Amino acid sequence: MIFRKCVPAGLILVLLLVGCSRQEKKTLPEIASATQLNAPEYCIGLPTGAAAMSVGESFFAKAKKIYVNSHSDAYVAVSSGKIDAYLYDRHCLEHIVKKHPELALLPEKIADENIVVGITPSRAELLPRVNAFIDQYRADGTYQAMYERWITGDNPAMPQLAVPPKPALTIRVGTCGLEAPMSYYGSDGKLLGFDAEFIQRLGLALNARVEITAMTYDALIPAAESGKLDLLIASLNDTPERRKFMLLSQPYIDSAICLVLKKDRLEKAKSELDAFSGQAIASLAGTVFDLHIDRRISNVKHQYFNDLNSMLLALRSGKVAAVGVDEPVGRLMAARFPEFEMVPEAICVDQYGFAICKGNPLTAKASSVVRKLKTDGTLQEMQQRWFSAGKEEKSLPVLSYRPDFDGSGGVLRFHHDNVNVPMSYVGQDNISLGFDVELAARIAYELNMVFKPTPCGFSSLLETLMVGKTDMVGGAMSITPERQHTVDFTDGYYTGGIYLLRRKEPAAGGEISLAGKRVGVLTGSVGELYIERSQPAALPSSFDTFSDAVSALRSGKLEYVLGSYTSMLNYTLHDQALMLLPDKLSTDANAIAVKKGNRQLLEKLNGVLENFRRQGLLQQLEKRWLRSSLTPYEIPDLPARGADAPLLRVGIAADREPICFLYEGRFAGLDWELIERIAYELGMRVEYQNMKFSGLLAALQSGKVDLVIANMTHTAERAQKVDFTLDYFCNPQTLLTRKELHGQEQSDWDLLTGKKIGVLTGSVFDQLQQTLLPDTIPEYYDSYPDMVLAVQTGKLAGLIVDDPLGRVTVARQPGLHILKKPLADTDYAFAFAKQNTELCAKINRVLQEMKQDGTWKRLEEIWFGGDDKAKAPPELFQSGTQGVLRVVVEPTMEPFSYLKDGKLAGYDLDMLNLIAQKLDLSLEVSATSFSAIIPAVISGKADLAASGLCVTAERAQNVLFSDPNYQGKIVLVVSEQLQDGKPQSQSSVRVFLGKLRQSFHSTFLLEARYKLVLKGLWVTILVSLCAILLGTLLGFLVCLLRRSQHKIASIPAKVYIRCLQGTPILVLLMLMYYVVFGHFDANAILIAILSFAMNFAAYSAEMFRTGIAALDHGQIEAAQALGFQRLQVLRRIILPQAARHVLPVFKGEVISTVKMTSVVGYIAIQDLTKVSDIIRSRTYEAFFPLIATALIYFTFSGLLTSLLSLLERKIDPAQRKRVLRGVEVKA
Repeated sequence: MIFRKCVPAGLILVLLLVGCSRQEKKTLPEIASATQLNAPEYCIGLPTGAAAMSVGESFFAKAKKIYVNSHSDAYVAVSSGKIDAYLYDRHCLEHIVKKHPELALLPEKIADENIVVGITPSRAELLPRVNAFIDQYRADGTYQAMYERWITGDNPAMPQLAVPPKPALTIRVGTCGLEAPMSYYGSDGKLLGFDAEFIQRLGLALNARVEITAMTYDALIPAAESGKLDLLIASLNDTPERRKFMLLSQPYIDSAICLVLKKDRLEKAKSELDAFSGQAIASLAGTVFDLHIDRRISNVKHQYFNDLNSMLLALRSGKVAAVGVDEPVGRLMAARFPEFEMVPEAICVDQYGFAICKGNPLTAKASSVVRKLKTDGTLQEMQQRWFSAGKEEKSLPVLSYRPDFDGSGGVLRFHHDNVNVPMSYVGQDNISLGFDVELAARIAYELNMVFKPTPCGFSSLLETLMVGKTDMVGGAMSITPERQHTVDFTDGYYTGGIYLLRRKEPAAGGEISLAGKRVGVLTGSVGELYIERSQPAALPSSFDTFSDAVSALRSGKLEYVLGSYTSMLNYTLHDQALMLLPDKLSTDANAIAVKKGNRQLLEKLNGVLENFRRQGLLQQLEKRWLRSSLTPYEIPDLPARGADAPLLRVGIAADREPICFLYEGRFAGLDWELIERIAYELGMRVEYQNMKFSGLLAALQSGKVDLVIANMTHTAERAQKVDFTLDYFCNPQTLLTRKELHGQEQSDWDLLTGKKIGVLTGSVFDQLQQTLLPDTIPEYYDSYPDMVLAVQTGKLAGLIVDDPLGRVTVARQPGLHILKKPLADTDYAFAFAKQNTELCAKINRVLQEMKQDGTWKRLEEIWFGGDDKAKAPPELFQSGTQGVLRVVVEPTMEPFSYLKDGKLAGYDLDMLNLIAQKLDLSLEVSATSFSAIIPAVISGKADLAASGLCVTAERAQNVLFSDPNYQGKIVLVVSEQLQDGKPQSQSSVRVFLGKLRQSFHSTFLLEARYKLVLKGLWVTILVSLCAILLGTLLGFLVCLLRRSQHKIASIPAKVYIRCLQGTPILVLLMLMYYVVFGHFDANAILIAILSFAMNFAAYSAEMFRTGIAALDHGQIEAAQALGFQRLQVLRRIILPQAARHVLPVFKGEVISTVKMTSVVGYIAIQDLTKVSDIIRSRTYEAFFPLIATALIYFTFSGLLTSLLSLLERKIDPAQRKRVLRGVEVKA
């Protein structure tokens, strides 16, 4: 019997041994990432019925997959190599890895997951009670203790928990029972694990008797659906499919879906952190950074700082090898400062939370809000805003979505770290900003509490909390067991960690060699020391000023100039032929020098600098003075002490723009502003001693000055002679050279150096010209067609324009082209008055809809495409029931807004017409000059302005911009002769006549443009005649008041005449339209008539007065003696004779008024001149539009002159025929 039993076993053993002897040992590849496993040669284990199964099927679509019902079988399969990895919940895998050292977690996360309690719909009343228990157990530390006990602990044991003595209800709970550490059976047959303890605690909290049923995972949900179970507590993941069949609670354990694999399969990589062993590392005082760093890196020399700026400065200067930072802070700093980078490997990964005093119910309430914001995506949206690398000033959003908010919940006092960008910091005007601050504000808002933030140092946060000065503290505060002994924490709101920020390694190839190169350095500067020590084979030349050195570089006497980064950068802004080499040759930092032994002044200076750094003032100074372009400096108006204040003598070298220099006859620069602010804080007044840099330290040592601040680097050699303050600015040494020496071609912008370029009045192009083309001469034009004509005729070398408009121009004018290099990228948008936020929001919403449904793209294809036939003027929507949308445009900005076939057309118009239809608003469009469209919006004449408006910060101060409706570029259009240098060829008479015929056709016949001319002529005639007639009557009335003997009448008349005669007609017209009638919906033509009538009246009143004064007063007295009434005297005696004196000059004023009406186009009136501009904007022809306009004005003026001359002859007795009545003349 024994033999028969042993034979089969022996045969199996022999076969296995034979098989093993023949099997070659296979070396399995290392696994570096989860993506690597998504290949046919890999096999992944997936848990049947779990959420990880569907995630794995999607993520590992190409890999082989094995489905398992038992997690223990899966772990054995991974250990034995039958499968390469197993996908499951992180919290369970963490436990397994701790129990099985041969296994390891792959660090990356495959997917997020929320582990929740499932509740059958028939027991819906349990949902709020379960959520309340979860809030409480997270807030009071129970969750953390359970996690450490069951997940990460070594010897878990079920605590002794009480049983409800008189349960009020019975709850049937389903769990797995086969999954350690969540729920499993111990050696004594009792159910153990995290879920088992959670179930018991839940039953106690609900005063319920709990009936636990353990079954396989795939049987749990069917059991709940059949009504056999009330709750499912079995690592249930929140999925949309499960929400269809049951109610799901808040997450009761934090987890994610991850992979476990054999440890020896993990890619062997040497830790980058080992390189920092024995190095100096900076940490923020009061944090636990140093503790975590010591756990990962040996023999660290810790240095502690009170703020991030000080740590970064120490890193720049080489005083520390790295800086310990929170992950979001490090990511932001690395993005902002190209000289830094984050070490990819984390020191540790942890959760950030807000600390609250133990036992405070606020913890549970705040945690509930955190979970809500995490679930609805608010936290993710906040991360995108606050963690972006843009340098623009961020702000807290205005929370207004709760109509019932009244602050009756009390005040939430929140203390936060003041220098931890982007988590919590102090912005301009001491406003609390940052991710943590916004989150705390949202918590207060959700709890109906008034939010009161207070910034303070990180090291004092917990202390202020413990003494009751605040309710909650935060600032990227890690949740640690040590801190949990003294305070409670809210739920973690961000999974970050501690990382190291380090200086970037120099580029491959090493430091640049200057052997045999002629290098200019400043006498007594750090550059001299650098050349002497690091580049002994270089050929240095010393100069007293950088200006002299750069002049030598330009003339070819030098190949390089070595100097501070700020000074060298400034020279590249002024001379495009110069460039900076990317290599930074040092990590220098600037400091203030004080005479040796003057400890009192040194300590005062350090105290003020530390305060400035903590307040962020040093960063503000850098932002103000370190320009990346030639924008004008903004000189701040700084406070100063009076003449009786103690004197502070300061040595400077004012030849180092932008650090210290003379600007408009006064000192300016970063150093200047800093010392002015320091002196004010010390209660002292400043006296400057401006001298050469090489003599500054000698002056300090001899006592001629109290301190030196002159872009001076803190070096060991100088520190032997003088004392230095804390570093306040990083300013490394760098090399300035000529572009031609490094094979870089000059920009095609250089072709415009010293030449005139056209700039449209009211556009943003003048800023670009000043910044990017400072060596060009700007010429300002009110009309784009005028600029094009100026380029064609050689009056301009080029013009600045939007790319779409530029492309239209060069397509129609063969002699023009666009330079390759654009000036800038820009966004185009609609402009609204600042207070018109509601309309802006509505239009933004429609713009998003148009982008999503493809309308936006279709409009771009039409209006920026080459098919002119598709560009049809839209039929303006006029049947809106929700009001009127008043739009003002510039009708010469093709393809954004222009006249085609006598109607307004363009990309902006077509888009606005569709928007008006969606908003059910009638569309009303008026046209004006480009420089007048923004004033029209601000004054309320229009609801919005269009016409390819560029979004700029300067404009945004005065108007509100919509979301961009187009993204494009700003380019330079130049004449082809600019590049080839050839003169324009002379056209033959035949060619000239042909062009003349073509010009006539395009000006008048094409698109029936003669109709536009006739409409414009009618407007000019109407405005002119009405203004002259009304002005004559008004002028006569003013004349009578001016001649009055009563001062109450004569003085206002005099003031009126003087004011109107001293005001340019264009200014008067704009004042009447945008100011006087700015808030009235008055017709623009009526305003123009009134404006010109007022102007005409001022001059005609003086004409009438001088004409009347020329009469012999005896005639008036004689008429009165004969019994004539005053009106009879005026009508029969004064006016007929005064008219003879007035009419000659009156004719001139009439003609002048007719010509002055050509400016009415500034207030959205299409008169004759404006129509001419519109036609030229389409044809880019100067001859016929301008000649025709001039001839029409000449003809109209001639007719008026003839009529007035006829009138003059009628009333002048000397010029009319004499007829003797009653006498018959016989032949």
